[in-house]
Amino acid sequence: GMADYEEMRAKLGRKLVDQYEEAEGFLREGSETEKAVDLLESALKETSESFPESIKASASYAELLLSYGKALLQTLREQETEDALLGPEVLKSIEAKDAAEEANDKEAEASKADGEGEDKLEDEEAGEEEAESEEADGDGEEGEGAEDAQDGDAQVSFELAWEQLENARVIFDSLSERKDHRLADVLETLGDFSMENDNFELAAKDYQAAIDVRLKIESQESRAIGGLHHSIYLALRRIDPLKAIDSLNRAIQLFDRRIAKAKEENRLEDAEGETSLSNEMKEEVKAFADAIDKATNGAVSGVGFGAQAAEESKDALTVQPRKKAKLDSSADAKESSDAAGASDQKTEG
Repeated sequence: GMADYEEMRAKLGRKLVDQYEEAEGFLREGSETEKAVDLLESALKETSESFPESIKASASYAELLLSYGKALLQTLREQETEDALLGPEVLKSIEAKDAAEEANDKEAEASKADGEGEDKLEDEEAGEEEAESEEADGDGEEGEGAEDAQDGDAQVSFELAWEQLENARVIFDSLSERKDHRLADVLETLGDFSMENDNFELAAKDYQAAIDVRLKIESQESRAIGGLHHSIYLALRRIDPLKAIDSLNRAIQLFDRRIAKAKEENRLEDAEGETSLSNEMKEEVKAFADAIDKATNGAVSGVGFGAQAAEESKDALTVQPRKKAKLDSSADAKESSDAAGASDQKTEG
């Protein structure tokens, strides 16, 4: 489900919603994330300043918060990817160089102030030597300072992102006119946030909460629910392999039922697209089970492994999962528009 643009325009006016739409476009394309952050920051600021306090309990305000949270999360991901591409060694030496330059600048200034012109060169050389030895040690105070500053910035961004998402969740959860498809989106984004923060247990809970909300408003066979089962698998792979496999199998079964239905209704293109997704997941089950077998020296066979084996395999798993199943949002949007009809016919189970 998408945000209700018409409702937002009625509430916030065209200008702010145009800013919101532009930012959403950047986030969908995965480009210009910084611009999206700026647009949403300014839209939130203007909303706070130009409207009565009650605006902060509206769905329109929650949409701005949700997008801002997503944009901040995307910025953190991009930073992480950049760091990974540079590699820790390159980063350390860049930070040490920056720190050394800073140390030299400080010393140069100090010697100027004290009028110790002759010692300046010696001081700078000493500063350089010191910085070089810090670089070699890899744990010089200045080097650590640069690293701490970077960690500090990331921590602030993490907290800021979490605040936006949590506020959006509270607003959507307390609306008298329910917007549960939007609440589910917030819960899923909170799950993504927890994954980014390596809080896997909480991520799995958030994804499950999103499933529970979606089950109230759409068919049990919805594509979004299948994607959430896959997300729970990704969250639990390293901390609870048994439950992880169970979630992955649920996703596979759901997609297989969707494929059968699509074939029945002669929607062959849909069936084809989802068959390749299901096959990928089946390969993943096999690779994951093999990895656990390997990690436990063949003490386990196939997928029916015991708790002890799961315990032993926690740290030893090396198979890299595919990324979160990226589901086609247009198919999703079409589905939510049919949701009302689907929820009447949904089966129990």
